[in-house]
Amino acid sequence: MNSGARPASMAGVFIAKADDINSIWYNPAGIANIGSYELGFTYDKNVAGIRNAFVSFVMPFETIGSIGIGILHSTIQDDVNNAVEEAVKVYDIAGILGYSYAFSKSFLLGANIKYLSSYLGSYSSSSIAFDAGALYYMNKLGIGLVVQNIGTSLKFESETTLLPLKAGVGLNYEVLTLKEHLVSLSGDVKYNVTDEYLTSGVAAEYLYDDMFSLRVGYIIEQKSMNGITAGAGVKSVINDIVFKFDYAFLPKIWADGGFDTSHMISLMAQF
Repeated sequence: MNSGARPASMAGVFIAKADDINSIWYNPAGIANIGSYELGFTYDKNVAGIRNAFVSFVMPFETIGSIGIGILHSTIQDDVNNAVEEAVKVYDIAGILGYSYAFSKSFLLGANIKYLSSYLGSYSSSSIAFDAGALYYMNKLGIGLVVQNIGTSLKFESETTLLPLKAGVGLNYEVLTLKEHLVSLSGDVKYNVTDEYLTSGVAAEYLYDDMFSLRVGYIIEQKSMNGITAGAGVKSVINDIVFKFDYAFLPKIWADGGFDTSHMISLMAQF
């Protein structure tokens, strides 16, 4: 799933773009791009009654690198269509601890450790996984690499669910860099090793006067869905605290021809 309205509005294309608190979920190397404390909250009302809430916090240190923490809570609404009298509670809780270090202005490395607990009615299971990422910058071009979910599987009674091991590469290029206007183009390709399918996407972001943003993306996923995503963001400074609000509109066209829409909002504070 996507976390953070900014990357979600860019079709999840964030491997090389990673430059804010959302990096902890997409490419942990990007945590080192953050120069101040950042606190972020995201809420996502998804299809089929799925609701996701993310809370993240990043702390940069001058000598030892940057540390990030995050918590995810995901639930499926009880009996969305009131079809049964007794609904089964299904929810996930995940905690993440990330670290990143900038070896130079152009080379960053990062890693996460994640703890996942999954609950299905009276059954529960837990797992530990790791992510690793890298970022390299050459003038206006950024290159990102990431491997996610290296870890143990979830087991409910006799049934085992493998975590989706993924590997991805991304590019980000700053097409226009003027005083009041910044335009960047990004592209990602990710391979789900566990389920053996590719996901690719492209995205664009326009930033005006470092205050207002417009974003668009397009995702192609071999297994399930494709479609356009879009969103916007606004920044405000109050008492030396920088607040950013982001919104994402996420229509989904499924492989079977079905169509759904969902919305995501994020609020971030820098101090």
